[in-house]
Amino acid sequence: AKPTAKSALLLRGEYLREDYLMELQKTHSPFRAFASGTPQLVTLHLDKTGLVLTPIFNFHEGGPDLVLRSNGSLNIQSSAGFDASNLVFKITDPRHFTLGFDKFAPQTFLFVGRADRYVNQIALSGEYVDGNGRHYVFGRDGIASFPGRKFKYTIGIDHVENQFDYIEDQADHQIFSFKRTNENLEIFHTSGPINKGVEKTPF
Repeated sequence: AKPTAKSALLLRGEYLREDYLMELQKTHSPFRAFASGTPQLVTLHLDKTGLVLTPIFNFHEGGPDLVLRSNGSLNIQSSAGFDASNLVFKITDPRHFTLGFDKFAPQTFLFVGRADRYVNQIALSGEYVDGNGRHYVFGRDGIASFPGRKFKYTIGIDHVENQFDYIEDQADHQIFSFKRTNENLEIFHTSGPINKGVEKTPF
């Protein structure tokens, strides 16, 4: 693959697959938008070897490290056990590129900066009011306000362990499951090993 000089303009950070983002827009569910076994995320950073693209599988495991050099060549730094001989790579603009390798068909990736924050904006962030008039706020800045408490949180995008949509309280690592349907949000307590048990009734 021989990218043009546009390679120097690619933004550093995290890129998400466009089809994943389209499904996320429809469902407001990172879990339902998730496709196991395929890379939905690519990180792009600069190190001493050049600009490094690393596909991430299941938002959990790293794939091959691909180095985009200043002369326009794309080299395999580490295959991580994948077949990268059929590598397909094309830069559309500084925020988009197409990538495919091994058995994975070429997919378009979009720059999002930080994946969890971008997913949070689509799936959860906003202000909600319950039947008793109490307000629950999930800020784009990662600050949640529940009645009587405020805490930092992250939205779950890695579903290898937890097979449901969730957020994590960063202070005590408590896990809350959630279900969003259009403008309605249900929040559930979880329990048990790795918080895999979800209560049937939302609180």
